[in-house]
Amino acid sequence: ELEGTNRVLAPKRAGLTQPAMSNALARLRAIFNDELLVRSGNRMEPTLRATFTTDPDNATALNALGFTHADRNERVHEALGYIKRAYEARPDDPAVIDSMGWVHFRLGNYGEAEQHLRRAFKLLPDGEIAGHLGELMWAQGQKKQALSVLREALNNRANAAYAASRFGRSRNAR
Repeated sequence: ELEGTNRVLAPKRAGLTQPAMSNALARLRAIFNDELLVRSGNRMEPTLRATFTTDPDNATALNALGFTHADRNERVHEALGYIKRAYEARPDDPAVIDSMGWVHFRLGNYGEAEQHLRRAFKLLPDGEIAGHLGELMWAQGQKKQALSVLREALNNRANAAYAASRFGRSRNAR
């Protein structure tokens, strides 16, 4: 178990001295090209890559890693694979459904993206999902519908600032 590991007790649990644990972690960081563990006070918390590495079927980690790649518009086909695995595990989770829609948007599959984003927004009409759905609609030339989705999210006040900033970025880019 990596989560919330005390950096003093972790080497003892592993049967290592603290310098040996530091050296092992440095080697693993080089292999995975990831920090793996980051300090949080007196504790070490795993990165997404570490969580995914230790629990490859963790739907939360799969979704987060896939969404991160899709949101950055990097390694989008790889992101789709992660999100598909998360979706298989949690097909009714609005966050996973949103990620599936967002990755399809990034891939240019607007019809597939719209189906997922509308479903996610119906299940959870929050600002992040509204921002994604609005950006998709705007990209498709559905400007009135995009503004309507944004207004609905703003009225709900759930992550309204995110929706406004996300949608504003999209409108300025087009």
